[in-house]
Amino acid sequence: MAETHRHRFEQDQLRREAGEWFVIMNDENVSEDDKSEFKRWLARGALHRATYNRIASIDSAGKRVDWENLPPPKPVRGTAKRIWIAAIGCVALIGFVAWRRSSGWKQRKSHRTSRTHLWNIQRPPAKYAKFRFQMGPA
Repeated sequence: MAETHRHRFEQDQLRREAGEWFVIMNDENVSEDDKSEFKRWLARGALHRATYNRIASIDSAGKRVDWENLPPPKPVRGTAKRIWIAAIGCVALIGFVAWRRSSGWKQRKSHRTSRTHLWNIQRPPAKYAKFRFQMGPA
């Protein structure tokens, strides 16, 4: 029960070791030294045995799949429709911007202030300026 709360690094290391032992033990030319070392590794604990069995079950599940006769993937639905809607939206936006810039959408001059009108505002006469900047009594 205490071994189930292992550190993640230890679990990853155990999986890696189990994978390496699985490859070694499934080789056709396994030496007697490798077999004895593998038996010692398995004897280190139930967690080692369980991890090795998990790797073996994943391998056997992969062997049961008929990789040559898999059904073709289903096409993604609505992709073409989304592309057409996006294209029409982009064309509409570009058309609106071009129409607005080509003076197709003008407002009356009475409803807006032109920039030239703002620049032509005159300063007050100089006789009023002394009151604005005077700090003390006159």
